[in-house]
Amino acid sequence: MKNKGKKTKEEIVRQSLQLFSQKGYFHTSIQDVLQATGLTKGGLYCHFSGKEALWHACYQEATKIWRTIVFQRVNEDDKAIDKLRKILENDLMEYMGEDTFRGGCFLFNMLIELSGQEPELVSVILVGFRKFEAKLAAILREAIDDGDLPKGLPAEKAAAQIMVILNGTAAIYSAERDKALLSNSLEQLYNYLQSFPCENRNVSH
Repeated sequence: MKNKGKKTKEEIVRQSLQLFSQKGYFHTSIQDVLQATGLTKGGLYCHFSGKEALWHACYQEATKIWRTIVFQRVNEDDKAIDKLRKILENDLMEYMGEDTFRGGCFLFNMLIELSGQEPELVSVILVGFRKFEAKLAAILREAIDDGDLPKGLPAEKAAAQIMVILNGTAAIYSAERDKALLSNSLEQLYNYLQSFPCENRNVSH
């Protein structure tokens, strides 16, 4: 029974994650979830107390999926510049480019939709965004110290700019589905990182 209950809960989250991504939080109803899963209200409420609790479970699953894709083939022993390249390429080409969620990036979509309306849910998303930005800043500092990025590159500001480019790309790509946009954004990121004063830079693209 435990295994069956676990599988049912996982299926609810899987279906709801796609619904939230495609229709949005406010336009996804409990009835939509029931239709997608084939459950009764009683069956659904055995696992989740309501839509907000279901959203939190979907958010956790979405971040797990994102992390698995974005950090694939990124090894602790890699040089910082190689980690950075892999992360950016995975995020743009594998996570966004492979249409992981039907409605585009779940995390970005939720941030935009919920801003100004659901501050508690937004704060959950922002924590994840800030952690990723801090991770990028740490990798950038390491790459600068290695001599693989310009000495004049401000790591924290550059990490924030990378987030802006990634999220801007997510917004446009969700509407256009033009994969050329993803490769162009990747090139733009590399060009940006090389645009600062440098000393003995080793990196080439």
